[in-house]
Amino acid sequence: MASKFNPPLTLDEVDQYFDNLTITDVIIPGGQGAVFKAKDNQKKLFLKIYYSHLTIRAEREVEKLKKLSNEYFIQLYDYGYVELREDECFYSLTEFIDGESLRKIINKRALNDEEMKELIVVMGKAIDQLWSFDIVHRDIKPENIMKTEDDYKLIDLGIAKHRDLKTITQSGAIVGTLPYMSPEQINGRKNLTLRSDLFALGIVLYEVYTGKHPFIHNPYTIGKIDPAPIESINPKADKKIVEVINKLLKPKAIERPVSGEEIINYLIGGEE
Repeated sequence: MASKFNPPLTLDEVDQYFDNLTITDVIIPGGQGAVFKAKDNQKKLFLKIYYSHLTIRAEREVEKLKKLSNEYFIQLYDYGYVELREDECFYSLTEFIDGESLRKIINKRALNDEEMKELIVVMGKAIDQLWSFDIVHRDIKPENIMKTEDDYKLIDLGIAKHRDLKTITQSGAIVGTLPYMSPEQINGRKNLTLRSDLFALGIVLYEVYTGKHPFIHNPYTIGKIDPAPIESINPKADKKIVEVINKLLKPKAIERPVSGEEIINYLIGGEE
C-alpha cells in the first residue's frame, strides 16, 4: 500500500495541527508512521502519527497504555485524530524517554551482573502486569526495551494482544520478530500466554549478558537446539542469572516459570 507519508512529514507540516505543542525534532520520518519530539509548557513528549491503515493497531496500543502502570511502560498523555495529506491519521502523545534502547547498549557492551538483575526484575514485573490484563506483548526484543537514567521501560505495544480479542492480522499469520519468538509463537499457536513473553525475555537476557544471540546462526533452530552454555562465553557469569536464563529458554512452555514473580523470587531469594 502506498503511503501518504512519503515524502516524509516535515516539522512545519505537523506543527500547524498542534497549537498547544512545539514540534522540535523528527525522530522517525516514517513511511507508514512518524515519530516527533515535541514539548508543551511543562514537559518533553513523543508525538506518534500513524498512517490511516494502522489506526486499529494504534488504537489498541493506546487502550493498553491506559491500563498499565507508568513505572514499567511509557506514560500516555493524549490521543486522537488529525487530518494530514487528506488522510485521517491517529496520533498519540506520550512521555519522552531520555535514554537509549538495549540494542544500542549491547552494540557497545554486554550488561554486568547488577544491570542484569535490575533488568530481570523490571521486565519480570512488566510481563506480569501485562498478563494481569490478559495481554501478551509478542515482540519483546532489545529494540523495545529502553534504559532511562533510573530504570528500564518496555515499549511498543502495537502488536500486543488481549487473549480474548481476535488478532488484527490475517488468519494464520505469525506476528512478531522471528529471532525473539518462542517456539509456540513460531508455530502459529493462537492462545499465547505470558510464558511466550518469558521465553523472548530469556533470549534478550542471554544476548545482553553474553553479547551473542543464543540462536544467532539460524532463528529457525529456536526450541530445537540448546544454545551454547553461557559459562562457555563468560566463565565468571553469575550462577543465578545463568539459571534464570536457562529456565526461561526451556523449549516447552509448560517447563518455563509461571510468572515474572517466580524468576524474581529465585533471583533474589531461595532456589524455588
